[in-house]
Amino acid sequence: MNFPKPDPGLINCVACRALNVKGCLECRRCKAHCGCICQDCYNCSPTKLNAAGYRVINEDRLVRHHPKYFCTICKHCRRHNPDGLIEYTCTCRKRPSKGRDLPPLSTMEINSLPRTLGLEIEVSYLGATQIQVPSYVHYSWEHDGSITAGGQELVLGRLVGDDFIRGITALAGQFARYDFKTDQSCGLHVHVGVDDWGAPQLKKLVLLYSKFEDLFYQLVAKGRDGWREHRGERKYYAKRWTNGLFPKGWMDKFEDLNEPSKIRRAIVEALYRGNISPHISNNRASTIHGKAKTIFNGGHSYSVWPMELSDKYRTRAHGYQSMRTLAAHKYEACRYYGLNLHTYFQRHTVEYRHHEGTVALDKLLYWPLWCGWFTELASVLTETEISRLGHWQALVDGEWCRPGRVITLPQPVRDWVYKTLKERGHAD
Repeated sequence: MNFPKPDPGLINCVACRALNVKGCLECRRCKAHCGCICQDCYNCSPTKLNAAGYRVINEDRLVRHHPKYFCTICKHCRRHNPDGLIEYTCTCRKRPSKGRDLPPLSTMEINSLPRTLGLEIEVSYLGATQIQVPSYVHYSWEHDGSITAGGQELVLGRLVGDDFIRGITALAGQFARYDFKTDQSCGLHVHVGVDDWGAPQLKKLVLLYSKFEDLFYQLVAKGRDGWREHRGERKYYAKRWTNGLFPKGWMDKFEDLNEPSKIRRAIVEALYRGNISPHISNNRASTIHGKAKTIFNGGHSYSVWPMELSDKYRTRAHGYQSMRTLAAHKYEACRYYGLNLHTYFQRHTVEYRHHEGTVALDKLLYWPLWCGWFTELASVLTETEISRLGHWQALVDGEWCRPGRVITLPQPVRDWVYKTLKERGHAD
């Protein structure tokens, strides 16, 4: 039966086939049907789960979640989005939507940083699993095997502008209220959004960070760049770049690269050289073998193939991994450095892993802002300006004129850097 188009604001009920009646615009059922899966869902109002697996809205109403509208990863309702659309994909960190995974931006009066900030906050003791935060703050609890037994990792969705300030303030208040705790197994990881970046911007970040890597480790607890024992093994979680990320002499050659394709290729070679397999004798591959570039590592020769040939000719049967496979693999060895560039190829962010675990408001607020502004400076500075930077004070106190604006660190972030360096005994 073909229903006539309903009047604006009304529906044609798919259950009783009543025409032009009030009802839910998503499940297309009128108000007479109490089994509507779209009204008063778990993520839209405070509820609890009974023994039968139903969400209790009130004493006389039980609603079971429908998987179409509920994300089991970020624990949020898919129906709620800034555009008011019904077709919607999950907004969580692991399944980003197509350009609509950010909360509605209110203002940028307090925090003018144009980049998104997402946090991974590891805690050794959870005071509560359900905390009261603003609706635009999306979070989920994830298991992390590196944390003390009983602890978990809170994954905070990306925030931008003043929403980040208000969201972190509310979150820290909940941590204090429920007495969350951290220990030496915990860390604070910051993801800065770089969706607008290409290879040239990534190169400038590499050059800028390589000059001021010591400053990052001076702002965090001592020993964060060292190893700690985990399950009987020595493991690093925030190594320095100088501890084996780039081969000897790599940086000098990298500074001379100008073409985006060559910049990207150099970074990929440095990050994933441990996953590049030796030459293969496959007949199909040998016909294009001359297009591969040969590098030497540990006394063995390796082929680095052009990107356009990776997916076609590299297969797991021959021990090769395509760039797509490497990017999709979360636990790459290059991930465990203070500045993690692997996430750039995963989800277009750069991850700062230096900081120790904390639930203190000032650290949860200013450390991510410092990382975000450092990334922004890498985006707007030229390579010449980066090369001229000497002492870290030239970076923290510097001002750079651009058409229509002056780029500089906000005064609160600048004050926090000086205060933290003094407290940790690194002030000049």
